[in-house]
Amino acid sequence: MPGWPIVPVRHVPQPADAPAEQVTPALARLVGHGLRVDVRRDPAGATARGAPAAWRGIVHPTLARAGAAVAAWWGRDAFQAAAVHGPGGALALAGPSGAGKSTLAAAVALAGRTVVTDEVVVVEDGDVLAGAASLAVRADARALLPLPPGLRSAWDGRAALLPLGPAPPSVALRGWVHLAWGERTTVRPLGPGARTAALGAARLHGDARGDAAAFLRLATLPAWRLERPRTADGHAQATAALLELLG
Repeated sequence: MPGWPIVPVRHVPQPADAPAEQVTPALARLVGHGLRVDVRRDPAGATARGAPAAWRGIVHPTLARAGAAVAAWWGRDAFQAAAVHGPGGALALAGPSGAGKSTLAAAVALAGRTVVTDEVVVVEDGDVLAGAASLAVRADARALLPLPPGLRSAWDGRAALLPLGPAPPSVALRGWVHLAWGERTTVRPLGPGARTAALGAARLHGDARGDAAAFLRLATLPAWRLERPRTADGHAQATAALLELLG
């Protein structure tokens, strides 16, 4: 994107230790999937440590999370979410790790819709910026999706990479869908207080940015809580509900 810094990434092929993660105004240290990534703000650069087998997970999700720190440093809000594109703009699917963001985004992609980004949503002036070119579908979710054969594996075989079609460089964000597990499939609109609380829980590295006005503008967008059970029927019902929200 114009105006964004170029952050060179250097790979050190050695086992990664697992120190505590931290994000400060000058440094981000992120750990996961056998990798440790240290990102510097000035001069811009990143060092990724991990065995060669772990390198397949570097772009998604490890560097996506590093990109969230860089976004915060340069004045953009970042959230733990995926984003899918409908006729009226993008809906962000927010939730913690294990909430099923990538699985639902993959279902939307397989239904012929556009996935703008996965794992991290970066917002600039009300627009979602395009992110990952593939989705990592966990092994326990593969049975829920009609995945094509021959997909590359990631995370030591614990996920399959689903390539995504082209997406616009940016899409207007029109709402939030906060994902949760429940006993049955329900879609519930959120009121102002619940919208703000749910968005705050999804925000990444807010302390590194601190722009409350921009965050509150995003919290005024329509938002829903989508609950579903961890079953094939629950997944199918949640996919149908999400496609209806997309329009």
